[in-house]
Amino acid sequence: MDLCRPIQPQLLPFVADTYTISVAAGADGSISPSSTVVSAGGSQTFIISAAANYHIADVRVDGNSVGPVGSYTFSGVNGNHTLSASFAVDTHTITVSSGANGSISPSTTTVNAGGSQTFTISAAANYHIADVRVDGNSVGAVSSYTFSGVNGDHTLSASFAADTHTITVSAGDDGSISPSTTTVNAGGSQTFTISAAANYHIADVRVDGNSVGAVSSYTFTGVNGDHTLSASFAADTHTITVSSGANGSISPSTTTINAGGSQTFTISAAANYHIADVRVDGNSVGAVSSYTFTGVNGDHTLSASFAADTQTHTITVSSGANGNISPSTSTVSAGSSQTFAITSDPDCQIVDVLVDGQSMGEVTSYTFQDIRADHTISATFKSNADSRDVSIWIEAEDGDIFAPMEIAGAPDASAEGYIWAPEGSGKFYKPSDDGGRAEYRFDVPSEGDYVVWGRVFATDGGSDSFYVSVDGSDQLAWHTKQSESDRWTWDVVSLRRASDDRNASNPLVYHLEAGLHTITFEQREDGTRLDRILVTNKLSLTAVELEMMLSGEEVNIWIEAEEGDIAVPMEIAGSPDASAEGYIWAPEGSGKFYKPSDDGGRAEYRFDIPSDGSYVVWGRVLATDGGSDSFYVSVDGSDQLAWHTKQSENDRWTWDVVSLRRANDDRNASNPLVHHLKAGTHTITFEQREDGTRLDRILVTNQLNLTAAELD
Repeated sequence: MDLCRPIQPQLLPFVADTYTISVAAGADGSISPSSTVVSAGGSQTFIISAAANYHIADVRVDGNSVGPVGSYTFSGVNGNHTLSASFAVDTHTITVSSGANGSISPSTTTVNAGGSQTFTISAAANYHIADVRVDGNSVGAVSSYTFSGVNGDHTLSASFAADTHTITVSAGDDGSISPSTTTVNAGGSQTFTISAAANYHIADVRVDGNSVGAVSSYTFTGVNGDHTLSASFAADTHTITVSSGANGSISPSTTTINAGGSQTFTISAAANYHIADVRVDGNSVGAVSSYTFTGVNGDHTLSASFAADTQTHTITVSSGANGNISPSTSTVSAGSSQTFAITSDPDCQIVDVLVDGQSMGEVTSYTFQDIRADHTISATFKSNADSRDVSIWIEAEDGDIFAPMEIAGAPDASAEGYIWAPEGSGKFYKPSDDGGRAEYRFDVPSEGDYVVWGRVFATDGGSDSFYVSVDGSDQLAWHTKQSESDRWTWDVVSLRRASDDRNASNPLVYHLEAGLHTITFEQREDGTRLDRILVTNKLSLTAVELEMMLSGEEVNIWIEAEEGDIAVPMEIAGSPDASAEGYIWAPEGSGKFYKPSDDGGRAEYRFDIPSDGSYVVWGRVLATDGGSDSFYVSVDGSDQLAWHTKQSENDRWTWDVVSLRRANDDRNASNPLVHHLKAGTHTITFEQREDGTRLDRILVTNQLNLTAAELD
């Protein structure tokens, strides 16, 4: 080694200062980069990141918190440093709400992100879960719900409803249960009313099939299940207690009857005994042989007593109007005799006397000899007025005409009109609804036998018949006479066949009661013509006599007052002594009109006059005083005449002729108003003048000298 060699100096390099930044990241996160050496004066940025479902809780630099920042930069580093971060799990809130009558457990809860939470939904007693909603959406009526992998806030709600149970109701016949089948909240109550129909009672009430007796009300309380309620009903019954004395019986004996029902009992006496008395509930109903309880609504008693027959017999007397039998009903000793006198009223006559139902003829007395049993005697009478000739004329065209029957005109017809079924409209050799018909109403003044005539025109054997019916009787085929020289001819409705001699008369006789009747002519052969009709009690009248009579006939047209066109306040009323038990009047209090007024009532009648002539009008009236004894009368629209009627004696109907008399004139003085009328249809009107004046019947006649005595 050369120690003398000079030592060469060496240049050493300079090294920069460095500093360490120590990094520490807690669980569930990281800091990037990790611990790092930084040159003095240098800078370094660190990123702090939380793991999924976590967040930065805090960042500390050199032990001092700088907050939960996501990055941190060291600048102008001039020393060592530390950087640490802590992390915390994310949390979410599940907000819980439950309606009344239930709960959710647990209540509102915080859950770690990604975590799970189960909730239990419970209803209160007697309630059930109606619905559960998660975040507002229904998940049904579930009792449990679990949130899994929670990554956000949620809501959970539940609603509840009362439990219900059905009470099924059934009521038998003759009763009801109210209300009917019903739904009841669990734990609740419901009262039902059980009612029986009239005359019935509750027999039994059953709850869930078990009888609770015949109660009228039942209440279910604390209802915790379905139930049934039923009721049955039975008729109320009442007892009729029967007791009969000796020598007789009542059948049936004591009896039970349903309420509202009926029961007839027969009371019979033993041989040689008779019923003395029958008592119902202690009250006598007489010596009846039968008694019926009707509409039974309580218990009753029925008893009968009997007595030995005595040697007497009863002769029961009954007499009709217009006469009497004397003495009246009588009790006579067995073996004795009894004479009865039969007497008719003035201007009346005996029609027949019946003894025990057998005719004795028109006798004026009858004697029962050696009487050994009960008997009856009765008599019928009639007014001599009922024996007058009756002729009721009807124009054929004045009826109700049904097609193909129709009205046609002819100058030689009685009123220049007639009816027929035109030729070609058909022949009906059996009655048929397809044929035409004409129907007429007429009023018969008295009971008796009547025949019907028709003025006909029949040109040949194929146009010479009608069907005829009175008051709905069987339709008779009336084969009419055939016309000679094309002239109208009178023929009586007869029982003849098509092949019989048409000039042979076998008239059909109708027995008619006093009052209204109907006659119908129906189409049999088209072309047969009918001009006029006559209904008369002149049974032996001939066609020749009829033609002669028409040249100077006696005309009596009877009209029942209640059969007109009646306008209020005029009205129809009833009275047993009126001719057809009816009359018209303007009721008392409806007003007096001393000048004709449209405010008064009226009655209008149409009638048919068979021949030109002079006629008077009669009325059967009842006028009680001077303030109720007048009408206005008008014929064919003439001026209204004030007719001051006769006043009635002893409140009896009286005939009076429509007269030209004043209010203060003698009402018995007759000055009849004479009407000159043409053959054909006319109208008469009775208008209200004084309320309370009554009109029963009207007669239009050409017998100008007729008197009230003759009419009565």
